[in-house]
Parts: sequence; structure tokens; C-alpha cells
Amino acid sequence: MKRALCLFLIYWATVGMHAIPAMPEIWRTLRLKDGTEVRAQLKGDEFCHYWRTDDGRNYVKSGEEYVEANEITMSNRAQSLRTTRQASAMSRRVAIGERTHYTGKKKGLVILAEFKDVKFNASNNKAKYEKILNAEGYTTSEGFKGSVADYFKAQSGGEFELEFDVFGPVQLANNQSYYGENDANGSDKRAVNMIVEACKAVDSQVNFREYDWDDDYEVDEVYVVYAGKGEATSGNDDTIWPHMFYLKVANINLFLDKVRINTYACSNELTSSGKIEGIGGICHEFSHCLGYPDLYDTANGVVGSLQSYDIMDSGGFNGSGFVPAGFSAYEKWMAGWIDLTVLSNQNVTVSNLKPVSEGGGGYIIYNDGHPDEYYILENRQQTNWDKYLPGRGLMITHVDYDAQLWYLNIPNSVLTSTSNYVRNYGYPTNDHARLIIFRADNNASSSYTSMSHDLYPYQANDSLTATSKPAAIYYNPNMLDEKFLQGGILNITQNSDRTMNFFYRASDEDTGISEVHPDSERTPSVIYDLQGRRFMGGHLPKGIYIENGKVKVRG
Repeated sequence: MKRALCLFLIYWATVGMHAIPAMPEIWRTLRLKDGTEVRAQLKGDEFCHYWRTDDGRNYVKSGEEYVEANEITMSNRAQSLRTTRQASAMSRRVAIGERTHYTGKKKGLVILAEFKDVKFNASNNKAKYEKILNAEGYTTSEGFKGSVADYFKAQSGGEFELEFDVFGPVQLANNQSYYGENDANGSDKRAVNMIVEACKAVDSQVNFREYDWDDDYEVDEVYVVYAGKGEATSGNDDTIWPHMFYLKVANINLFLDKVRINTYACSNELTSSGKIEGIGGICHEFSHCLGYPDLYDTANGVVGSLQSYDIMDSGGFNGSGFVPAGFSAYEKWMAGWIDLTVLSNQNVTVSNLKPVSEGGGGYIIYNDGHPDEYYILENRQQTNWDKYLPGRGLMITHVDYDAQLWYLNIPNSVLTSTSNYVRNYGYPTNDHARLIIFRADNNASSSYTSMSHDLYPYQANDSLTATSKPAAIYYNPNMLDEKFLQGGILNITQNSDRTMNFFYRASDEDTGISEVHPDSERTPSVIYDLQGRRFMGGHLPKGIYIENGKVKVRG
């Protein structure tokens, strides 16, 4: 299978859960077996979801009532599934060629599926979903501001175009609760059965080989939209939680038209209020099919640092799900869809940086003592797919890459020696989140008001330095054996045309100033060996390497 190096690495990293997080602020009054009632909030993800009270107790449904759940048992069950799916993701790794896999025009397969007792609303028919998925500039009074195809074309800068073939609705054999019922650990019991039934139901109409993008005899994705509500947004325990998964992990070997059906994703028709869902869920889950990992805390099922600023965190809910947040500069860079200009040992004045939502690029500052740690600077404005971001300004992302943590899909999960992941599964400890943003207001609250103050400048805070709040820290020592950024990012300002200016000071001693533009200096070569180990140039032993997405032989 030919893939871009960056997408190969993203796919390699998707070893944990792949699901949309619980919609924020879903609360319910639960009736317990002893007749008492408690107020609880929906928490978790596809593998383990539950209701948590303010005093930290967790509950899952048992029959018509709720019982207290054993957190260790739930965690063991969830991690067992994540570990199994990790093996499936690993088994799909293949040799890498030039960056061709996610460019150009590709066809996607979408199947509408309804249950014996839950049908699609009459107006939410095949013709409508064809527009939701494919129609250029699709706009309605319901809230749609573009189609799924529009979304991915915009994120890729026009490099990647999707066209979806829609089939159905097909009739599933059982009631909704048969597929969505939770087990004792809060995990859906038979969601995979829905996928198998849906695929078999359209077999006579579909040539599944058309959706094998790379001739490896495996369909790249099957997407199912199921009738009714979903558990992540409604809290209904008998509905399916939107997710991405592999049939092979469930020990299902499904071959149709001589190709394997394995990778799938699914999401629901209706919101908790009974209105049609926007495209946020589809875009989030389909992004998993392309190899993008979740960016929230996968160990604890809570939002991460990016929150509403990124669709792979909770940004899929922006604009009531109709206008999901766009990919960050980090994600676009990893996909090879944009370049990042390097800021290093020379002072630079940056002027008129365009928003990333309008085709703008970004900047990267490496820790010179640890090149896997870096800052990414980008202009995020409330335009196009970023219209419903909580705030606007310069977003500064701090990445501290660790191959093992990315491999285990826990970069943003803080794990101590007492963590169940560490005790029972041999996971490494991790004392800090690895992909976060600097919050200009120095407030880590997940409230919408606080998030609106996260980007620079905020009030009098227009700089990020070793002495600012927050401070420009490093987790690893630089060449001077110091754990902070030399110099800083100063005088951050917004212009009336939504562009951004800032001054990059290379060190406290430097005084020379130069003007730089996004195309003046490119990211240095990034090299991997065939075991996925990363090198930053220099002398390399003889062997085969992947350099900037191309295979090269050294020695």
C-alpha cells in the first residue's frame, strides 16, 4: 500500500481508541437499584462509557436501573480492546512509497442502515445524504454550511478530493438495542454485527473492489450512518456510540467481491433533540479511517488541550456539528498538505501571516538539544471551517514527541506508577501531555469562556518567553542545558484583515533582524529507518531509509 511517510506515521500512531468523545455537559438523573437517585455526567468513549457523579462514583446501566461500576474492571476491559486493535493497526503497516495515497480523487462507500424499531426520518433519505456528503457548498436552513467532501478538500488545500457513493437504507435484522446495548463495562455489545449486515445487504449493488484504493485486496473504509440517535450525544445506553474499528479485531473475516472488509466507521442520524446531525461526527470518524488519531486524553476519556480548536479533540461539535473545526497546522503538516517555516538562530519579523483556514502556513521552532520537541505557530481565525472556534489569534502548539507514547496512542495521557495502564499492561509512565497549546490566559479550564482566551494576544499578554505566564518551557534541555526557549515570541498582534504579526527573537543576546516569509525556509529533512526510528540527518549507517517520504539507500 503506497502512503505518504507522514500518514504512515499517523496511522502507526493510531493504536488506541478511535471514537468521538462524549458530548460535553450531558447530565442525567439516574435511578439506582436501591431506589435512590443521583445526578451524573456522561464520560468516556467507545470502549468504556459510564456516568460519573460529582463525588467520583461511576455507574453503568443494568436492566432498567444503574449500578456502581468497578473502575479497574472497566479500565481492564477497555485497555484489552485497545491493545487488540493496536495489533490490527500494526498488521496493516506496509512498505512506503512516494506521497500518493491521500492525494487526488478517491471514492468512499457510505451505507445507510435502519433498525427494526428505528427508521430514518422520511426527509433524511438517500438523496439528502448524497448532498450532505458530496454537494459543493451544501447549505440549508438546518445548519449545513458545506459537505463532507468540501471539508476534506479544504483541509488538504485541494490535494485530496472525496466522492461518496451512498446506498440504502438497508434493513437490519434486529432492534436498535440489540446492537447498542452496553455490557457490564459500558461497551456496546454488537455494533460490529450492524456493519456485517449492512455490507451483506448491499453486496448485490456494490462492487467493493472500487473502494480498495491501493490494490491490496482490502477496502480502505466502509462508513455506516445508522438511523436514530447515538450514545455520545444523547446518553441513551441502548444506542451505538459513533466509532471507528476493525472487523478483524472482532474475529470477523468478511470478504466480498474478493476483497476484505475490515476498517469501518459509523455515526448516527439524529441529535439528542431529534434533529439531523451535522457533518462533525462523519468528518471525525472518517478522519480515523485516514489514519488520524484522537487528540484528547485517551486513557481517561476527557477533552485534551486543543479542545474545540481541533476536530480530533472536541471540535467536531463546533457550530452544532455543522461546522467542525479544521485541522491544525500540525495535522496538515503531518499529512504533507502544508510546509512549516523554520525559525532558528536568526531574529525574524513575521508580517501578515494568513489564517490556516484561508490557506496560510505556519512556523516551527525546534528545541536544538532535542529535535523531537518543538513549537508550531499558526494563525487561527473564525473563518471558513474555523468559524465557530472559541477564539482567534496566534495558536502556539507545544509538541514533545515520544515514539513509544505515540505508538501506544497515549501522548496526552499522564500516567503514574499507580495507573492501571502501567500496573496491568506495562505501559510507561508519562509525566506530561505531549501535544498541547500554550494558553494565553494561563487558565487550563475547559469552559468556553476560558477557551476563547487561549490564543495570543490576550489582554496585555502578547509574548511567550521564559519569564512570561505561561512560560516558554521545554521538557528537555536545549544545547545550553536549559529547559526554556531562548529569546521568545514577542509583540504578537492581530491586523484588521485577520492576518497576524509577531517578532521572533532567537536569543537574549541576538540583535540582528531579518524579514521572513512562509516560503523562505523549509522544514529540514526528516529521516526514518524501516523500523520507524527517527533521525535528524548527520552520519547514518548503511541501509534503507525514508527521507521526506521517499525511499533512499545509504552506503
